[in-house]
Amino acid sequence: MDFYIIKVDIILDFVYNVNMNNRRTLLACWNSFGLETVTDITTTKFDDTWQILSGSAKDDVPNWNHLRFRVMASPGLHYEVYSFLADQGISCNQVIDMFKSNPQAAADTIRSIGTCLYSDRMKQAPVIL
Repeated sequence: MDFYIIKVDIILDFVYNVNMNNRRTLLACWNSFGLETVTDITTTKFDDTWQILSGSAKDDVPNWNHLRFRVMASPGLHYEVYSFLADQGISCNQVIDMFKSNPQAAADTIRSIGTCLYSDRMKQAPVIL
């Protein structure tokens, strides 16, 4: 029982710190053709946990297993999935607009500040002249 209380305290401290810092967690998935999805998963982590575990989750909750199957089933598209922290003022639509205006800079920015969940990004082989 003590372990459970410690886990709850750690989670509540994390939620408090996230809320105090006005940060949200976003999930972005893109491939070689562009951005596929951006989802706010902040509330999913904490508010919908029991709904997800019981199988009665809302339709807009992203299912990581579906996304993982999709990216692993299409290796030729070179998918990348990242989670990253964003300020409260940054919405999913603003991230979409960022990818529309300059996709390479958006992808590089998310790679530098985010956590890679999946990537089969093709590395350029060195060219010998």
